[in-house]
Amino acid sequence: MKSSVFSIDLVPDQTLDFYNKRESCDDTSSGSGIPSTTPGTSTSSRPITLNRSVSTRSHYSNTLSTGRTLIYLIKANLGPGLFAIPAAFKDAGLVGGSIGVPIMALLSIHCMHLLVKCTEELKSRCGDPDMAMDYPQAIETACLTGPRKIGRYATIARRFIKVSVFFKELAFCSVFILFAGYYLRQLVSYYSPGNEWTIRHWTAIMSLPALVMACIQNEKFLHTLSYFASGIKAFSLIVLFVYIFKDDLPHVTERPAFSKPSYMLLYYGTVIFAFEGVTQALPLHDNMRTTQNFGGWNGVLNTGMVIISCLYFAVGFYGYLKYGDITYPSITMNLPKEDVICQVVKIGLIIALLINYGNQLHAAVEITGPTIDRRYNNERSRMFAKFGIRATLFVSSGRL
Repeated sequence: MKSSVFSIDLVPDQTLDFYNKRESCDDTSSGSGIPSTTPGTSTSSRPITLNRSVSTRSHYSNTLSTGRTLIYLIKANLGPGLFAIPAAFKDAGLVGGSIGVPIMALLSIHCMHLLVKCTEELKSRCGDPDMAMDYPQAIETACLTGPRKIGRYATIARRFIKVSVFFKELAFCSVFILFAGYYLRQLVSYYSPGNEWTIRHWTAIMSLPALVMACIQNEKFLHTLSYFASGIKAFSLIVLFVYIFKDDLPHVTERPAFSKPSYMLLYYGTVIFAFEGVTQALPLHDNMRTTQNFGGWNGVLNTGMVIISCLYFAVGFYGYLKYGDITYPSITMNLPKEDVICQVVKIGLIIALLINYGNQLHAAVEITGPTIDRRYNNERSRMFAKFGIRATLFVSSGRL
């Protein structure tokens, strides 16, 4: 299965023409202003020509069963952002967070459905429903097969999406190192209370194992490690719930219903960070053996995202109810420092964050792959260029 960000280069010396069925489609098709297009029809007076072939793009494997797709979707959303939801509730208040999380979940699910439906339509316009289409290619194809006025912006739109995804992956890498530094500082402070190192020192220490992860280029190996990281996070979640419900919880009236309005942007930023797995919707859908089981009211997407949303809500609500204003940015930091099982959880989460760092960095590097392949014909030059990109990303994520 492909990763969340696909780097599929296009053949530069081939073309594919999109034709309208008739000129009047610009004004009469569905009232949307999007022309109805059919590949290879010669009765058009307005062809749209791509200078790169869409039909030669790679194809997905289509080997995932419905059950495996559901597992992958849940695993993709079981990230470090899950443990940050209680801090988001602290920024919004108990009632504010209880309202905001379901709204954000519904918005995410709606956008994922919309994206899948749009790509299906774009693939049908290209005449190849099994083609691999990532986010930048989707926006490019939409511009080229849509209204004539936006066709000229296809390349700009593709590059903008590509750069946006690139910086999103880079920002995630920075957050992973920062969280790992906080966990390490908390562990060391228990055994060495007099230590006065700042978080910058601990982040610098965590950059050393992060450098090792940044050098791993084997995608299959990173994918295997991600299973181990998901197991660690699942075990940590179980331990967290045990400690939350170990003693009596405070009454809901002891927590503020709403927080200051100035904190709402921070709240929504944290929740959006938690829903990091939404980028998996496209590749998971296209890798399914039976794609018709992905959508629908009881399909893979709704089932998986409802499970994840309920889990997010439970962690956020009960986590904030338990710890209140002393809730840390990652609630697992609220676990007792002296308990051995809690120390094991924090060490495990450091390992999981480093694995996530390697996967996110690899995804960011893959975005630059086609550009490097076009610019360098020599295999050795490509290798050095990719290592240079990895080094630049490593330094940038550490600085952020």
